[in-house]
Amino acid sequence: GEERRKEVLAVALSLFIEKVYAGTNTSHISKAAGLGEGLLFNYFPTKEILYRELVQIGIDAMSEPFSAGSEDGLTVIEDFVELLFGYVRKSRSAAKMFVLIDQAQPKAAVPEAVWEIADSISVVEKTVGLIEQGQARGDIREGDPLTIAYTFWNAVQGVMQELAKNSRMSVPPAEWMTAILRK
Repeated sequence: GEERRKEVLAVALSLFIEKVYAGTNTSHISKAAGLGEGLLFNYFPTKEILYRELVQIGIDAMSEPFSAGSEDGLTVIEDFVELLFGYVRKSRSAAKMFVLIDQAQPKAAVPEAVWEIADSISVVEKTVGLIEQGQARGDIREGDPLTIAYTFWNAVQGVMQELAKNSRMSVPPAEWMTAILRK
């Protein structure tokens, strides 16, 4: 049962990023997972519940690195990117999850309850404080911390989007991303 449930989540993840939430229906998911729609509803009573669970899994994974805390902002960010890229090296689904969380951000595109989960963490805002710490230590380049954070995370997002759709692309070293931050 649990293994089959994980398979359904993996299939749904791929469909949601390919067709977005509104373009994916339960018949797409059940067909791609190789099970009847009735059986799908035994695992997930609604499409929203399935989507919400996927978004929650992603948010939980994104929150973990920030809870560790450190006085060295650059190290926290480097470790976070290495963790993210390590997940992608093990499974491209991790890149897909990153894309899914991004797609769940526009409030009009997803159910309210899902948007609230997706909006519960702002990696950009959390990174601003780490950038300020790194700037104070002399490790991170000068400039507006918010602009630096957006630049950094948009670069990571772009890499994740490409990794999610392009199996020929290899996962780059994390230091390529953090070079954006270094002084």
